[in-house]
Amino acid sequence: MTQSLHRIQDWILNHRFLSMFLSVLLCLVLGTGATRLGFSTDYRDFFGKDNPQLLAFESLQNVYSKDDNVLIAIENSKGDVFDQQTLQLVHELTRDSWEIPHSTRVDSITNFQHTVGTEDELIVSDLVEEPSDLEANDLSRIKAIALGEPLLIHRLVNQEASLTAINVTIELPGKKLDEVPQVVSHVRELRDRYKAKFPGMDIHLTGMVMLNNAFAESGQADMGTLTPVMFLIILSILVIVTRSIGGTIATLGVIILSTAGAFGIAGYMGVKLTPPSMTSMTVIMTLAVADCVHIVLSVLQNLRMGMVKKDAIRGAIQLNFLPVLITSITTAIGFLSLNFSDTPPYHDYGNITAIGVTLACVLSLTFLPAILLFLPLRPSQKPSKGLSIYGKLGEWVIKQRKALIFAIPAIIIVLIFGIQKLQLNDQFVNYFDTSTEFRRDTDAVMSKLTGIYNMSFSLETELDGGVANPRYLQLAEDFSNYLRSEEDVIHVNSITDTYKRLNKSMNGENPDYYSLPKEIDLSAQYLLLYEMSLPFGLDLNSTINLDKTSSKIVATLKNTTTIRLRGLEDRANAWIEEHGQGLIKGLATSPSVMFSHISKRNIDSMITGTVISMTIITFIMILAMGSIRYGLLSLIPNLVPVLMTFGFWGYFEGMVDMGVATIAGLTLGIVVDDTVHFMIKYLRALREDNISSHKAIVSAFERVGPALTMTSLILVAGFSVMTLSTFRMNWTMGMMSAVTIAFALFVDLFLLPPLLQTLDGTSREQETTQPPVSS
Repeated sequence: MTQSLHRIQDWILNHRFLSMFLSVLLCLVLGTGATRLGFSTDYRDFFGKDNPQLLAFESLQNVYSKDDNVLIAIENSKGDVFDQQTLQLVHELTRDSWEIPHSTRVDSITNFQHTVGTEDELIVSDLVEEPSDLEANDLSRIKAIALGEPLLIHRLVNQEASLTAINVTIELPGKKLDEVPQVVSHVRELRDRYKAKFPGMDIHLTGMVMLNNAFAESGQADMGTLTPVMFLIILSILVIVTRSIGGTIATLGVIILSTAGAFGIAGYMGVKLTPPSMTSMTVIMTLAVADCVHIVLSVLQNLRMGMVKKDAIRGAIQLNFLPVLITSITTAIGFLSLNFSDTPPYHDYGNITAIGVTLACVLSLTFLPAILLFLPLRPSQKPSKGLSIYGKLGEWVIKQRKALIFAIPAIIIVLIFGIQKLQLNDQFVNYFDTSTEFRRDTDAVMSKLTGIYNMSFSLETELDGGVANPRYLQLAEDFSNYLRSEEDVIHVNSITDTYKRLNKSMNGENPDYYSLPKEIDLSAQYLLLYEMSLPFGLDLNSTINLDKTSSKIVATLKNTTTIRLRGLEDRANAWIEEHGQGLIKGLATSPSVMFSHISKRNIDSMITGTVISMTIITFIMILAMGSIRYGLLSLIPNLVPVLMTFGFWGYFEGMVDMGVATIAGLTLGIVVDDTVHFMIKYLRALREDNISSHKAIVSAFERVGPALTMTSLILVAGFSVMTLSTFRMNWTMGMMSAVTIAFALFVDLFLLPPLLQTLDGTSREQETTQPPVSS
């Protein structure tokens, strides 16, 4: 292997222009695939095709009309929305909302189908027909009706009458990627037009379609912000660390080529970009730098020792070939473990990054040495006599070995105890920070009108007459009342409220008849008469299925935690099971329910992925070290930093989202890098130089200490950039990854050396019997 490697190195160095040309050509060809990339505009893309909550939700949507929506909330800054001007705005905007692309239904207080009974006739008409004709008594009457209507209050108008909403149901064909942006663009144009026409009115936009768009816009914003920031940070660190323009230019070349190639391959794979997958660009840049820094610093160190440039590069490649190869493989394995996640965007994030890491490895061993030979390299200083600061640090660690081997584990144990404080919370509104329009508008709507979280139930029955059967209606009413009794429920939309209103209207508006019909024929007639009176687009298909054997009940929730939401889900399902008398059945579902389960499902699935990747990485470490005991020892500095981070997070943050499930897998492959470089340098000194464990540790500190510190600094900076993201999951991943890498450096410098010396002792017989590490 050594001879083959030397021949390859010589060919690359002797044909440096051809090597550079082939590397650039390959990455440019691969990079053309980036033109095929598109942005995901569907929150369902965050759920695997076999996700049970997604399957239940899609089953519900196949029975009833789709309920993706845009909610246009109108707030009268002067107070009451039941004045002529606000009702005029709502009336006109309701009319124009039918023109929104892919809209199938528009509901507001003005077109609410109000019923009035006269003898045996049922009159169904818009609550507000012509706002300009309304007088003071008309406004008072409309306000009283709206605030007393269960289907409107806390859904389309608040109790204080300061805010009302227009709910536009959107049914996207799902054939083109620009469907959501097209809807959002039209809605925003309407908002801007009406804000200009009706000054003093605040208009907020929320709903599931706006959520879809927020995912895409957040990712695009991150790509436009985080990547330039990361590029500047990398450039600054490289200039400071290498103090070499040539080394900086060469490293930037590797970064650009590996990133372009990775995203090009993603395009050919048909990847739809999401906020998590788009951050892979920042991560690839960061990891590519880590490989290059080890090689560039080794070249500069060789030059300071008086070696000619070609020999300095050849020596640096020989020294770093095995560590760079192993760390790239283990890093790629860590990111590939994200394919076990229940969230497809994390599959893309892991795959794109793994591809980028692989390309960076190849380029750092081919393109980098070739371009370094071409570029000017001037070491900043000659080697100093005696031990460097890192050598002195190694001496101090050895002298304090006994104290460190007790103190560091004590710190680790204290931190790990914090894991028990962690709580899962996946509120999709909180995925976006308050700088995003969707978050601000949604917070305003949730605080003043209604919630965006909901829970839907399709109550099915086999009773004669289906939903018109009085026994069914009573059970549906009892269940609706149970939901209203729950603390986190704001509003319940149930067909039983429509039946009660119809019964009252058909009995001369007598309030004593505001109750469910007692006879099946009567309730069936009411329903038929009502449906025949409804205008096009405002039918009951969103509430009752076509064969009238089931109805949908929707509970709108406060801005509650996912823990409480799952508790409500369990209690509601249990109520149906216990009180349904075998006459009704149904389970809770909705996007809110889907998101409330995603963290736990991700953690459960990622446990398998992490165990598998850890097993493979350990096996690779055993082969690389040429020793089972060294390979197993590497488990400590590889696993401990991850556990420390989770404990730290429990103490200082507490709440975690679906992004936390990926941390163990993706950081596992990264933190191995420091361990590999340190242990391989240590074992080479121990075996090939035939020196004591004490001197081998000092030698490892001298050889790899600066590179470990610098690469860790770059990695921490790279992942810290992700905390600038407007997307909460990216913030979590970035911060936890940065903390993990910092802990890994701490463990590798202050715990691993004492463990190695304890393991090896001073017995040279054991030290010299291990097979040499080949490069």
